[in-house]
Amino acid sequence: GYSRYNTDSEPDLPGPWPLCSAIVARAYLEAGDDEKVWRVLNWLNTVHGGRSGGWFERYAQSITPPAPPVGVVPWVWYELISLAIHHLAGFRPGLEGLVVRPRLISGIDRLSLSQTVRGATYDVEIVRGGPKATVNGKAVAVEQGAVRLPHAPKGSHVKIHLEV
Repeated sequence: GYSRYNTDSEPDLPGPWPLCSAIVARAYLEAGDDEKVWRVLNWLNTVHGGRSGGWFERYAQSITPPAPPVGVVPWVWYELISLAIHHLAGFRPGLEGLVVRPRLISGIDRLSLSQTVRGATYDVEIVRGGPKATVNGKAVAVEQGAVRLPHAPKGSHVKIHLEV
């Protein structure tokens, strides 16, 4: 895990923080460093509470016993959801439309998700092998690894298949 800040001069070292570690994993994914993304994800999975999704604020000894400054922090979940939806799947709704620009890391060859945006449901399947894409079975252009679509009308069901 990664610390919140440089702790060399601190008497009460904060230790590794799951929140900061998840943020760093997103940065590593964007930088294309798959090994370090996996290192963070594996740490989050194996640290105490990780398998349940109940990560503590930090993991370290404290100089303030008996009440160490730790607690279960739910916002790590946002960072992991953002890592999966926004970064891995590249699902990015905007004001004018939707962009799907996936970045599958090594070890992930298939990813699927279902999202609702403005009342329309998007089922997205991403697999290695492209670049090519279909929307509701019709071929669409893939430009710079991305598919760009206008927002679908409320109540629509859109199926996107993208090979990257």
